[in-house]
Amino acid sequence: MKTICFAQMKGGTGKTTLSYNISSLLAENKKVLAIDFDAQCNLSSNFGFNAFEEGRKTVATILEDINTDPLDVVIPSPIEELPTLDLLPCTMYFYGTELVLISRMSREFAMKSYMEQHADFFNYYDYVIFDTAPSMGIINQNAYVCADHIVLVTDPDCNSAMGAHVFLKLWDDARKYSKIPNKVDGLVLNNVERTQISDKTRKYLNEHPVLSAIKYNTVIPHTTRFKECAEQNKPIQYIKTRNKATEISRKKAENSMLALIDEMKERGTL
Repeated sequence: MKTICFAQMKGGTGKTTLSYNISSLLAENKKVLAIDFDAQCNLSSNFGFNAFEEGRKTVATILEDINTDPLDVVIPSPIEELPTLDLLPCTMYFYGTELVLISRMSREFAMKSYMEQHADFFNYYDYVIFDTAPSMGIINQNAYVCADHIVLVTDPDCNSAMGAHVFLKLWDDARKYSKIPNKVDGLVLNNVERTQISDKTRKYLNEHPVLSAIKYNTVIPHTTRFKECAEQNKPIQYIKTRNKATEISRKKAENSMLALIDEMKERGTL
């Protein structure tokens, strides 16, 4: 089992888009568990899960009670076409979980302890993919601690690139306190139009000593096809298109994700 976490300190860069579609494409021939660690619940919503449902066991239940049976929480095969893709969902009530954890010892290791206690369940999967909020709070640190690899996601906006830098600084402090190794080894440039990368952003990424070294060559294009994934509750390979032009752009988007997967495999991230 490999655990990958998509992260950023700035919202709106496309972490959920990557988490959802990378998980779905991997699940064409691998067993994958997607975990929603963001109280905005966009990943869960993409799978068709009701983020406002009360009383349902979710990832919050797991963090608050290590004895929770994962079979009571994980939703098997929410996408009909992908029987080997499961979801560990989140609801908007996840916001309160940080307050529950804050007074606990080793609070950053709650999820890791849970996965170790239920290793037989989690080791069934080839990949576990975390989607996270733009934060360095206790909840997100649980995901980062679990991750074998942390992949940053930025878009062509310079503020997003600086958000990746802020993540590196904050994570460096947090991981040293928790005495865990650095796991940030990838940076994806997402939502790119052909002429959209400003000179300022390009210069920032190319000259940053860490970001320039971990940046993937593959870029993910800007396209409304990814928004249609959320609207249709289907990943990029299964959304319905209206005509030949939209099918061409869908295929281009899918191919970009497949190229990123190939590059991540070449680096050993996947």
